Amino acid sequence: MTPEVAAPLVIASAVVMALLFVSFVAPWSYQRRAYARVRAISRMSRLARKNNTVLRYHNGLPFVITFHRHGYTYVLEGRRVSRERLIRALGSGAEAVVAKVEREEAMTAPNPTFITLPG
Repeated sequence: MTPEVAAPLVIASAVVMALLFVSFVAPWSYQRRAYARVRAISRMSRLARKNNTVLRYHNGLPFVITFHRHGYTYVLEGRRVSRERLIRALGSGAEAVVAKVEREEAMTAPNPTFITLPG
């Protein structure tokens, strides 16, 4: 086989191999991202149920805000984030939404005192 014939065959076979690789790997990586989103929503839902609150959505993004003795916990995409990061991620109108949710959560929080009333 001469180099003039072998070179195009090698290049063509490399292109075919690359296309086959991409056709099998691309759907798998998309499916992996989709499953990661589902797992994140599941984690947030469990956290919300555990803390007697709900999973909320704003602009299509799910988030959870819970109130504890040490303060608020903000969860976005299954990870704990700061208040500023949550507001930036939620976009327009997020400051008002977060403030409203914080007020709601503060109303339902348990009393942090350790006083036992005689009954």
